[in-house]
Amino acid sequence: MGRILCLDYGTRRIGVAVTDTMQIIASGVKTIDKKVTPRVFEEIQKLLDKYEPEELVIGLPISMSGENSKKTDETLFFVEKLKERFEIPIILQDERLTTVESHKILHKMGKKTGKNKAKIDEIAASIILRNYLDEK
Repeated sequence: MGRILCLDYGTRRIGVAVTDTMQIIASGVKTIDKKVTPRVFEEIQKLLDKYEPEELVIGLPISMSGENSKKTDETLFFVEKLKERFEIPIILQDERLTTVESHKILHKMGKKTGKNKAKIDEIAASIILRNYLDEK
């Protein structure tokens, strides 16, 4: 078994998580700030080189009613760009309520969510990845 990398694609940031080699534990590793790191695909290449994942999971933002939204379309466009650049299987994973759960986790840790937006995206990526592992 190899690692699985997960990206939680957002308007400003991309949360990143990865599994261990046994695919048991999902851990947040970083957040890519798209305004600070304009070369997002180069940063993703570095992550692929570092972790050598066998799959790439992308959080898919679907509305609570199960319908696509503008954010869904933006994410699907991002996925198409990933497919053009990287030869790795890409899996879409429902990400509903992961940001809400991330806020709860930070609150339990005694941290304020307003100053930890990057951490929220990283935690959300680990939740998306954990959900994928649970369903696998």
